[in-house]
Amino acid sequence: MHVLVTNDDGVTALGLRLLANILQSLGHGVTVVAPETNQSGKSQAITIDRPLWIKPAFLGGMPSSYAVRGTPADCVRLVLAGYFGALPDLVVSGVNHGLNLGPDIDISGTVGAARTAALRGIPSIAVSTDNVDGRQTGRLLGMHLPTLVDWAVNRPGVLYNVNFPSSGGDALDVAEALREWPDRMLALGRHGEYDQVALERDPVSDGISPASDYAAILHGRTAVTPMPVRGPSGVPEPLLLM
Repeated sequence: MHVLVTNDDGVTALGLRLLANILQSLGHGVTVVAPETNQSGKSQAITIDRPLWIKPAFLGGMPSSYAVRGTPADCVRLVLAGYFGALPDLVVSGVNHGLNLGPDIDISGTVGAARTAALRGIPSIAVSTDNVDGRQTGRLLGMHLPTLVDWAVNRPGVLYNVNFPSSGGDALDVAEALREWPDRMLALGRHGEYDQVALERDPVSDGISPASDYAAILHGRTAVTPMPVRGPSGVPEPLLLM
């Protein structure tokens, strides 16, 4: 199977290399097309004010790897436009450094890249982790990717958003996205004529649905959220939990 690997952390990110190497070890052909620099929080944003610049990335062990001066969605759109030749059979985006749960799904560049492909009917998976230990992430990828790939290729109308916890993660929980996650405002003072304010997600601990992605992570399970996307008719596919 020909797999496109992309991300939003940038082409040199450890999670991207782990993902590409493990997909190769499972016997898949891999092409890496990823942003040249970190593009976190870009969702499905595209570049409209300048041309896209593309160059070989020369990632070790990845003969087909490219860096794009653009967003994650730009990378996928270039592939779908045929710039790199044949279209992929599967798109896997990640592994993102940091979880993409609940409302953060909508702003994630990792998920945005996968969604861009899913809207074209290409099976897609987005993967994120709460773990800075590459060995733990690699272990969970090796354990779960065969199942996730099988689910994705048999359900091209569904994008699979996957989150690994900081520890554990051997069990897969098919979970819904947490619906509410309020922002917390932090006043940072003034800079000249400007106020400086930071917005952060306010951690949630009470009243969490046990069926949510956040609950799965809290209990040390890998959260898998199937997300229907619009089919060619514009009508969402039904959400069928595994």
